Amino acid sequence: MKEHQLSPMLPRGSFRMLAGAVRVASPELTYLLMAQCRDIQELAVIGCYLCGGFSISAEGSGYTGARDPITTPEEIVAFLDLMPGVRGIKRARRALQYVVPNTASPIETLLALTSSLPPMLGGRTMPQVAANQRILVPERLQELISADELYGDLYFESVKGDIEYDSYDFHTGRYRLDHTSTRRNVIEAAGIKVVSATWGQIKTFGLYQDFWWLVENNFVIKHKTYNEKQLLSQEKLYRMLTNPEFRLF
Repeated sequence: MKEHQLSPMLPRGSFRMLAGAVRVASPELTYLLMAQCRDIQELAVIGCYLCGGFSISAEGSGYTGARDPITTPEEIVAFLDLMPGVRGIKRARRALQYVVPNTASPIETLLALTSSLPPMLGGRTMPQVAANQRILVPERLQELISADELYGDLYFESVKGDIEYDSYDFHTGRYRLDHTSTRRNVIEAAGIKVVSATWGQIKTFGLYQDFWWLVENNFVIKHKTYNEKQLLSQEKLYRMLTNPEFRLF
């Protein structure tokens, strides 16, 4: 067990009641404490997990189901504003600008951070991305999809492009395949270009790089070249979030 001493005094809300008299650090305090020992890339991952719409195991890894985000970037900013001068505060603020809230899985987090991080930290030069962005369904097609709105997995508003991550766990079987195909068709009918990501397309780092070339091509984004250091950072991010042994804590 590690002990941490912080100054100034911790603000109200720094701890959450767990059970009985047991309290745990709030998501916002957890993020700040992590900033003292993690690099920017890792801290951006932690921020996405805290602000994401999925839970992980008690061992600090994997995917165990959907849940509401336990904090938001805005709530973290408000907490950091109450802790000026604390060790790690500058790193915490810097990493937070790359956090994409509302991702729904570790792979969506990988895709989101590849879009939001700068190349020197493992990302690509991409337009601003939003996770699980609301998309209005054209009235004529609402009966087809049984909804008047959908949520694009990773939406690039400036180029009207959407990446849909179709995992094997949730997009196989007759009904799911039917729904996935209909969903894609409806999003495209709304005037948005769609690229589907599956594990088979990104299961190696080389394939992952090819996938992003395809995304850029389909969304009409200029292809970039990256130096050796940037490619190593991109590979680090990829291996971190696809490694089954990766632990968040």
